[in-house]
Order: sequence, then structure tokens, then C-alpha cells
Amino acid sequence: MHYSKLAKLCGVAVSLTMFVAACSSSSTKTATSSAPTTTAAATATTAGATATTAGATPTTAGTTATTAGSASGDLDATYGKGAQAFKNAIDATKSKPLVAAGDPFVISMPNLEGDAGGSFPDFREGAQAAVKLINERLGGIGADYKAGKPGRPIKLNVCSHGLTPDAAQACANTVAGEKPNLVTIGIDFFTQAMYPVFQQFPIIQTLPIFVADFTQKGAFSAIGGCPTAFFGAANFLATKGYDKVAVMYSDNGPGHECYTDTTERPLQYLKDQGKIADFKGYANKPGDPSDDAAQYQEITTFLAGAKKPAVFYSVASSDCVDWTKGLRAAGYTADLVMGSACVDKTVEALPEAVGAAFEFQSYNPDSPTLTDFEKFELGARSDAIKAFGPKAAVGTFMEDSFGSILWSWQIANNMVADGKDPFDRAAFSSALKALPPFHFIGRPAVDCSGNPAEFPAICFRKNTYLTWDGKAFGPEDALKGKYQDLTDLMNQVAAKNQRKK
Repeated sequence: MHYSKLAKLCGVAVSLTMFVAACSSSSTKTATSSAPTTTAAATATTAGATATTAGATPTTAGTTATTAGSASGDLDATYGKGAQAFKNAIDATKSKPLVAAGDPFVISMPNLEGDAGGSFPDFREGAQAAVKLINERLGGIGADYKAGKPGRPIKLNVCSHGLTPDAAQACANTVAGEKPNLVTIGIDFFTQAMYPVFQQFPIIQTLPIFVADFTQKGAFSAIGGCPTAFFGAANFLATKGYDKVAVMYSDNGPGHECYTDTTERPLQYLKDQGKIADFKGYANKPGDPSDDAAQYQEITTFLAGAKKPAVFYSVASSDCVDWTKGLRAAGYTADLVMGSACVDKTVEALPEAVGAAFEFQSYNPDSPTLTDFEKFELGARSDAIKAFGPKAAVGTFMEDSFGSILWSWQIANNMVADGKDPFDRAAFSSALKALPPFHFIGRPAVDCSGNPAEFPAICFRKNTYLTWDGKAFGPEDALKGKYQDLTDLMNQVAAKNQRKK
């Protein structure tokens, strides 16, 4: 199983002509599935499954620490509001599925798909799998399991589009024309142009990559994106006492934006606080080895004389392989610290990767200390995705998309329980904004009520690091199974090292 993380896009897969006038053809395609299609152009509907990931941890810059996998007491107290309700729903429908009925709750999702430069059908299929689970087993929104009474179904409209601004704008207009109850954005490099069209709808951003994604009013994400991945890296490096750090990142639009806003700023803050002696960033062309050898030499020269040096990167798995092998071949023998984008079988197979620390925002599937509930969640997600039968490979993107749809469903159910109407867009937006620590399948609780001022859309701000021993991921020499809460660090950086305009 691949555990490559959302950071994959923050520095990678998108060397692709990204914001691009280079892609001249506009291909807005219709997503296909076994469910009935809608009449809207470039759109498909489906019915759909569940997801999972984990955490909370120690810190250097004022973050708090909790141990992943603790399961004492009430599930909601440990895993966020809604955890017990999720378990109850799965248990209640195990032998007798409850099929949703009535007018649907409409979720519209723009997503890049069908273009050679960047296509993510796994994101679409993860969402479809979640909707299938919700509609065909869990009884939809507001189901009464004791009475055997179904709630209302979710209708998912997926607008797949190619890598051109025109295709993206057409897709945004299609989504707005559907008048959905909720907009859930898949993987998309054109969100800045889409947000003005979506202002009247609640927005869930599944994978925040750009500053516009971090700061968009009315948008919320249960996935940490670049902010959590790279603030977490900076905090980990300081926590473990690395005095000199080289950061390799992709030399492309998203790579530069993620580095400048979410890596350079926290590292500079920690350097100013005396937590790190020095650091330097190195932009590297993705998939292009022409600049590698010279850069490896620059890095080894920069790190020479450091008491505890480290090289950090989080890029496409193919670049993780090349950089890991290349750095070792160039004579670099000290620690490697990699983002979750590098958590991939091709990287794990490298003898050069043994002993490296890898980022996780999810439960560690290799952990012998997974609680019964964590195993239950992982199993529920796996079973639901398998039951859907995706054509794309199952990986983090599919699981995160699945989890985001399930999160939306749980929020809607919670609103019903509180006597509120999830079909009221303003009410749903208010519920998102005030969301207390809330269950997200497989992750630590997601909390939108305390989002940092510079990152108002980022509801998930926790990660951990695990050491790869050549066979499994474990806590040795990393963070001992704990997750970092990065909220304080984000606030401190905002106060002392504000975002560049």
C-alpha cells in the first residue's frame, strides 16, 4: 500500500504546465461511474464509501503534545465529536443496510482529470466511494437507525476538466449553475479563479496547495496541505535539534509558493529564535537530473561542519528516489527527513532510505499500538472503497477524498441532531466555521473553530514523523508516536514573520 501524502502536489506532480497557457486544448470531460449522470455539462453524479488517518504531538514553538492511538473513555473525547456516531452508524447497518431516500443534498466537485499534464481520477473515485457508502448503507443524511428510517441521499456532481484556465472557468460556471448545497474542491490548480464564482456556497477544499486556498473566506479543509506538512517539518527539525538544514523543493509554481509561504517563514522564525542555526533552500527541476549533481555538492558544502545536519524534501516519489540515492552517492551520510509525499514503496525499497524520518498525517498502519477503534476505522474505509471497486490505484488521494465527503456527511448529521438544517447553505457555512474538535475518519480531531489568522481555511494542523527501518515505520528516534499540533507555531510565525505580499 502506498502512503504518499498530500504534500505530493505541494512540490511535484505539478511540474506539469500548471497555470498554463501552454496547454492550448480545453478538455472538460464527463466523469463516468456506475451511478446515473446528470444533465450538466462535464459532470457526473454518483453514489459513494469512507476514509482514515490520525494524530497529535510534542513541540518546539509552543505546540501541544498528545499520543496517537490513546483510546480511553468516550470515543468523542478522544477522536472528536461524531466518532461514536460514526461507529454506531457502521454497526447499525452491518447486516441490514439502510438506503437513503428523498430529495438529495447536492455536492459539486471540480477536479482535474483527463489531461496528460495532470489527472486525478483517484480523487473522484474516493468521493464516489464515500457517497455509495452513505446512500446505499448508512441511510443518507439524518437517518434514524433505531426506527429503521432512512434520511436523504447525497448527489455528487463531479466536473472533470483539463489543464487550461478556460476549462477550469467553464467547470466553475457549471458547478455554480448546479446550485449545490456544498462545493467540495478535488485537486485543482485553478482555485484562485474559481473562488469568486463559489462565494454563495459553503466550500470544502480537499487539498490546499496555494495561498489562496489557505486564506479563502468561507472555505475549510480537513486536510492540512502545505501549511501542515511544511510547518510540521520545520517544527520537527527544530524539536530534534538539527542545527543546519538544507531544504530541497520543486522548481515550479506550487513548489515555490509552498516553500516561500510555509517552509521558509517558519524556518526563519525558528532560526531567529535560536532553535536552528541556519538553513538554505534549493530549488530543483522536477524529473530533470541535469542540475542534481551540482546541487548535491552545494548541499554537502553548505552542511559541512554542522554538528547535526539534515536534508529535508517532500516531492514526487520519483524525485524522492533520485534525490535519496544521489545525496548518498555524493557522500552525504547524515540524516534525511522526508515529507509524506516520499512515503512510497519505491522509496522504501532503497537501502539509502533506511533510518530516514518520514512525515505522517495519518495513522501508522505498521503500528502495533493501533487501538481497536483505529483498526475499526481503517477497516471500514478499506471495505467501503473495495466495495465501490475503483479503477484507479488506492492511495492517499483517494482516501482523503473519501474522508472529506464522509466528514461533510457527519457535519450534516450533527446539524440535524442539533435541530439545524444542513440544506440551508448559510447554516452549513456557519457550522463549518464554528466546528469544534470533530471526527475525521482516521485522523486526529479536526478543529475549524481555532484556525490561525493567516490560515483561516486550515482545520487540520497536526502531523508526526516515523523512522523507516527497512521493513516498517516506527517511532524510534523520531517523535515516539506523538503528533505535533502546529497551531501555536503558525500563530507565532504570523506575529513575527508575516506573509510576503
